[in-house]
Amino acid sequence: MIKGRAKQDPCQSQRHFFVRASFIDPLTKQVQHIKSNTNSYNPDSFEKMINSSICISDGFLHFPLDQLKKSNAVFSACFKYLKLMDSAGKKSSSLKDGLNSLGNMTELFYILIKQKQKAPKFSVRKSQLQTCAMETNIILVISSCVGLVISVAIVVVFVVLSRRQKTDDTIESIDMNPEYGDEDYNDSHAVVRDVNDYYFQ
Repeated sequence: MIKGRAKQDPCQSQRHFFVRASFIDPLTKQVQHIKSNTNSYNPDSFEKMINSSICISDGFLHFPLDQLKKSNAVFSACFKYLKLMDSAGKKSSSLKDGLNSLGNMTELFYILIKQKQKAPKFSVRKSQLQTCAMETNIILVISSCVGLVISVAIVVVFVVLSRRQKTDDTIESIDMNPEYGDEDYNDSHAVVRDVNDYYFQ
């Protein structure tokens, strides 16, 4: 039995590598060596992955980032973040899952892929982007509606709680010690006692 362990970065291309193993021949008790064929490794092109996944709808770029990470382990392991950049490199925004506004992007813009040791970018033209399919647009509309409903619900709850707090703060208070002359003052209950008996001597 031959046991071995090799370490290779899946994010980096590897040229002309091979595996060399050593073992002890059980018959001759001598150390033997074997070597595999020479191979090369190139990770899948992230540019092709992204280009085949993105589409445009009403000025928004749709990018199924979460789906892409689940379907491709190398992509999920190798990239750190994605960015949209204009042709001058002055404006940028994060490329996230779902809809991404292209309002600040010119006809020609870039998608930057930040990886562990490098940050390649490739150019994209709005006019060359494929239009999102009807199914995708329906999903986007439903997602937007759900987000709107949640936002409205949060606002309603906030308003209700604010009004309830104001009601609690305006509870009527009654003065248990009315002053003389007030409407609530009743002198029939007032009793004057003189404890100085020398006045009556």
